[in-house]
Amino acid sequence: MLYGSYGAIQASHDGGKSWTIAGDAPAKLIDLAVSPTNPDIVYAATEDGLMVSRDGARNWQQLALGGAPVTTVELAADGTIYAFAPGRGLLRATEAAPDFMTVAEGPDPAGYILHLALDAPASNRMVAVTGTSAIVVSSDAGATWSVLGSK
Repeated sequence: MLYGSYGAIQASHDGGKSWTIAGDAPAKLIDLAVSPTNPDIVYAATEDGLMVSRDGARNWQQLALGGAPVTTVELAADGTIYAFAPGRGLLRATEAAPDFMTVAEGPDPAGYILHLALDAPASNRMVAVTGTSAIVVSSDAGATWSVLGSK
């Protein structure tokens, strides 16, 4: 199941060969992520907080950080949710208990992560693109970061 945003939230059930409109995008959308356990659960990082849809992107509810921007959201295979909120840092919760805790301030003096990717085989390894366009890597689930390619 794939989701994307192009005027509205679009969904593909065939690996991207065809797309249908699933629903309206939440206001000020920045990033989308899908639950690894249920493709009807979609998370949206927005300028107004973290949103969730439990019906395939048709309806949205505020999940966390209402009124504060969330610049990226990503889910691990075990249902761990990672989100980045400027001023709060990298946050972690689980789908079962979405009570977000701060992991670390974050890797960028500009104050935000543009994109976060999790390395599925290595559950603690993450790669992120920061607000200053640096590519950074963490091998301790976001607690510390190093610039990719630096010594």
